[in-house]
Amino acid sequence: MTFQWGMFLRNNDELDLGRLTRTQRETVFAAFGPEPTMQLYQRGIRRRLAPMLDGDRRRIEMAYSLMFTLPGAAVIRYGDELGTACCSKATGIDGTGWGVWITC
Repeated sequence: MTFQWGMFLRNNDELDLGRLTRTQRETVFAAFGPEPTMQLYQRGIRRRLAPMLDGDRRRIEMAYSLMFTLPGAAVIRYGDELGTACCSKATGIDGTGWGVWITC
């Protein structure tokens, strides 16, 4: 039997930074979740991929290109293939806006 890793850029609706040092976590927050509403319990980020990369198509394509070149099975979370944005006004788990296909 052969096994392989699942490779993903983000997992569900939270990017968990709990295992990083405080300095590393602050660096990641500054780059991908600078506002408190984008953070979850000071240890995670609750944003989708496209907004984390400022909607920059080149950065998004580069991130996926890197993921697809790694060994293992590439996993794309629902909505990320469309560039779904975060919507803090939407209902859903922690305001991530399940089913919201627009930028709020």
